[in-house]
Amino acid sequence: MANIGTESGSRAHLQPPKDGEGICQIYTGTVCQQFIGNRLIYVHSKDSQNSTESKLREASTVIGHSADIAARCSEFA
Repeated sequence: MANIGTESGSRAHLQPPKDGEGICQIYTGTVCQQFIGNRLIYVHSKDSQNSTESKLREASTVIGHSADIAARCSEFA
């Protein structure tokens, strides 16, 4: 079992991914900052955090401008 936590010292016991190819990094993105903060996240490679952040930003833009989003859901887009 991996011992993964935050910089503040709280710890959670999580199973490592089966492929074993990834690493844990402090989240440095902005898209999910309000939810993740400075916690550790698992990424498959050193550059995948930037790649995922870019995809999240693009998806957020598309969702935010979509006419298919219900009015009650638009505040979350």
